[in-house]
Amino acid sequence: MVLKRVLLTGASGMLGFHFIREFKKNNIEFVGSSRKFPKFLGNIDWFAWDLKNSEKINSLKSKIGTIDAIFHAGSYVPNSKIINKSKIIDTNVRSA
Repeated sequence: MVLKRVLLTGASGMLGFHFIREFKKNNIEFVGSSRKFPKFLGNIDWFAWDLKNSEKINSLKSKIGTIDAIFHAGSYVPNSKIINKSKIIDTNVRSA
């Protein structure tokens, strides 16, 4: 299967950076999503989406359009010593 257009979650993260670099190198059209704009790659097709907001999924279809695949690189990473395991599972697993 030849990928023509893909969706990338977590576009502003480290893994997203490398995915986008490969998409551009291989002329794969993509739309990226993340909580914040990935400034390191200039002008890209992007929209804000927090994976914790599962209610917003149905409204995303018009922004995504037709795609051949989804690359799910987005995740919730806790930044404190208090870890909410159910929040991690809901965001990183169930949102996929």
